[in-house]
Amino acid sequence: MKLIPRDQIKVPTLKELGIDADGMLGDILQTPGEGPMTCGFFKMNSSGSFNFDYSYEEFKVVLEGEFTISDNKMNKFVGKPGDLFHFQNGDKITFDTNSFGLAFYVSQRKKE
Repeated sequence: MKLIPRDQIKVPTLKELGIDADGMLGDILQTPGEGPMTCGFFKMNSSGSFNFDYSYEEFKVVLEGEFTISDNKMNKFVGKPGDLFHFQNGDKITFDTNSFGLAFYVSQRKKE
């Protein structure tokens, strides 16, 4: 078992990641091995949207606020606290919010 105290969780801003939107996104922990699981936080404020192409599987649960998420297949959803998104390898997603949103994600992708 492992505990990561809240004050030790450091998540980069979206701008630090080269994304022209206000918020944060970052991995907290990744398991070892061939098919590692990764978890982290995603927060976005209402100052811009951005596109992301998934090359792995991910689950994202909305904790606070809301996200408007659309894909290249013309699907559009508004996720609110407690809602769970499943992104599949190959999905092309646009993230947006009218206010702010905070989510926790778990993904399975190759070690970085």
